[in-house]
Amino acid sequence: MAADASGEPSTSLVVLHVAEKPSVALAIATALSGGQRFRSVDGALPTHEFTARLPLGNAAPSLRRHRVTSVRGHVFALDFAPGPLDSWDADPEGCFAAPTLKSPCSAGVVGHLSAVARGAAELVLWLDADAEGESIAFEVAHVCEPHLFSSRKSVLRARFSAVSPAALLGALKTLGEPDVRLAAAVDARQELDLRLGVAWTRYLTRRLAGRFGALRGCLVSYGPCQTP
Repeated sequence: MAADASGEPSTSLVVLHVAEKPSVALAIATALSGGQRFRSVDGALPTHEFTARLPLGNAAPSLRRHRVTSVRGHVFALDFAPGPLDSWDADPEGCFAAPTLKSPCSAGVVGHLSAVARGAAELVLWLDADAEGESIAFEVAHVCEPHLFSSRKSVLRARFSAVSPAALLGALKTLGEPDVRLAAAVDARQELDLRLGVAWTRYLTRRLAGRFGALRGCLVSYGPCQTP
């Protein structure tokens, strides 16, 4: 790391921390700042900034600027690409082969992540320690990584089960890599939910509405989470 004239490590390098929701981002900023006052900026999502000497994984503690913010759950949503399925009259079987795409859940959140990532050298992903959190971690990295300081960029994963200062500081010392297998499992589940849900909803709505007058004009919804 570069040093200033005093020999201290330069604080021009920024570590960006991203949590799954604003309350966790605030807890992370409070724990990592060691109780010192930090600057908070309101925007699409709150961002907290401070300077502290902290370890990142196995590395020795070093003085860095830290920027802590969050998302609000998933950054992207899966849907069918524009095409024949836009019509309700399309054959439900087409749902099993139609192309899909992911689009931002909120343009404001994507813009916010892009802005706070600019100039950061390292990205620490503080999403929930489950498969869904791993999927969101990759979504965050997908948006942020192109904006990281190119010669030093590093993407790290923090795993924690509590938001106490001890748990969060412990997670900072045991940083690892995001698990692409867990994220891929969530992608597969989302695609199955979409294809099965839309195909069966259209099939059942047509079939039952033609047989039962009380259901005429009604949507008969189906989803894997609605069945035992």
